[in-house]
Amino acid sequence: MKILLMGHPNVGKSVFFNRLTAANIIESNYPGTTVDYTKGYMRLEGKDIEIIDVPGTFSLEPKDKAEEVAVRMLHESKGSKVMCVIDASKVERGLYLALEIIEQGFSVVIALNMWDVAIDKNIDIDAKKLEQILGIPVVPTVGISGEGIFALVSRLKDATPVKVEDIVERTEGIKHKANTPDERWALIEGISKKIVTFGEYQHTLKDAIGDFTVKPATGIPFAIAVLYGFWSIFGSFAGFFTDGFLVKIFDEHWLPWLQAVFPGGLGNWFYALIVDVGHLENGVLAASDNCFESFGALSSGLFVPVGVVLPAIFIFYLMLALLEDIGYMPRLAVLIDTVLHKIGLHGYAIVPSVLALGCNVPAVGATRILETKKQRFMMMTLLAVFIPCGAQIGIMQDVIPGSIGFVMLYLMAGYFIFGYILNKVIPGRIPEILMDVPPYQKPMSRNISRKVWMRTSGFLKVAVPLVIFGSLLVNVLYLAGTIDWLGNILAPMFEGWFGVPRETAGPLVAAFLRKDLAVAQLSAIEMTKYQMISAVVLVSIYFPCIATFAMMLREGGKTFLGSLAVLLVVVFTWGGLLHLLWKLMGVA
Repeated sequence: MKILLMGHPNVGKSVFFNRLTAANIIESNYPGTTVDYTKGYMRLEGKDIEIIDVPGTFSLEPKDKAEEVAVRMLHESKGSKVMCVIDASKVERGLYLALEIIEQGFSVVIALNMWDVAIDKNIDIDAKKLEQILGIPVVPTVGISGEGIFALVSRLKDATPVKVEDIVERTEGIKHKANTPDERWALIEGISKKIVTFGEYQHTLKDAIGDFTVKPATGIPFAIAVLYGFWSIFGSFAGFFTDGFLVKIFDEHWLPWLQAVFPGGLGNWFYALIVDVGHLENGVLAASDNCFESFGALSSGLFVPVGVVLPAIFIFYLMLALLEDIGYMPRLAVLIDTVLHKIGLHGYAIVPSVLALGCNVPAVGATRILETKKQRFMMMTLLAVFIPCGAQIGIMQDVIPGSIGFVMLYLMAGYFIFGYILNKVIPGRIPEILMDVPPYQKPMSRNISRKVWMRTSGFLKVAVPLVIFGSLLVNVLYLAGTIDWLGNILAPMFEGWFGVPRETAGPLVAAFLRKDLAVAQLSAIEMTKYQMISAVVLVSIYFPCIATFAMMLREGGKTFLGSLAVLLVVVFTWGGLLHLLWKLMGVA
């Protein structure tokens, strides 16, 4: 037997999946998290039952890529049982999807989830009466606390296919069939009148906060305050642990120990690859005194992802998980919808945009929640070019601590300017946003800790090997003279157009593997403050790292070539414009 978990976005399907399978998945409170389906297994009556968390969909008439996947999975799973998760406070909406699934001949059991929210809103639902009318098991549940989950599983055996005609017959007063959307809504209205009673509802403090944070007049200032607090905590936490602890551990203990015990010593090619390339002092090769400048696979290769990036990534994902679980992300999407419409996107685009500040790879995957090919292409291109990942931002804080704000503003300006241009150039429609805004809720420490662990460990699994490999590759290219050769060939462009030293060629090679490694390597090149800012911007808008590159190729298909074309235009125009700005200011 196979079970499909289906329902609208934000009704708690992923929470159900996690409780049923105890699997390591990410449960989120904003649209688009389960674009890729997830499967696991539940032990039931001595057997392993496969459970699939299907992407959220509002109906079986798909309007975006995620809903297309959901409908296709349902059609490919004939004979499976469907656990349809419905928001109990909005039961009519969920019943529409449930009726569509029943019409397809599936055995369905309904979970009236968020039962506690319905009680808070003084909505009384007669679950037994609903079960009698539908002829299928109906169980009230509270997914985040686990209430009703055991009862729901125990009723799976009672789920059998039913005919919609029988449901119509049991719903007195309905004289027509339910073959069209209008007829289904009429049937749902008839059912609702029999099972739902709305009592007098008194607004609570939670409702007042919800209204306050979604109305533009108060919500926009609040959003600015939240994002400012997000950024402040990010910078303070990352700086405290990196500068206060990890820099000392790596520079005062780890690097000296490697330099002392590793065979070969300065000048040995293998020693240079693994530990320290050294630097010239008065014409004499001297040992590096910090991991930033050593460039060895076991020095810089470990220091960059663990010593600098890990604290930044950890606090970023912790704060993001907290905002997700509280329920703030959908409100942010509604608030920013008007602004993003100006560049051909809508509020949903805030999801990949924010995710990209952690890592561009899942952000590219999250573009699937956008309805049209035009929007997906634009979002994929803009985030790959203009949104630096958390790892890169963490390194920026050490390399250009006083100028990181300017770099972020310059990149943000590019995001909107080139977004506006792309919207005018690329044909296609811009649909309106359609989303449910869930109520605020108390975050669960178990859920947040799992999200942070999964995302952080996933980053380390990708970042550490690539940074070590990148350190080795760049060192080999340096020793072989390739970097100097590239620098000489590209010198007119680097020095004349971008205003940066020819040695920038080395970090740009590394940027294709890891941009955080590339920014770290810039610190070893002698540059003015303004050249360093230009070089950091150039690395940011340069080719995406190899992991993002592969993800864009997979998601974009043929449109990937278009993204590369846009990228080349942006590198030369936006990178050159910054050099022009410095010239006008008289500092270049």
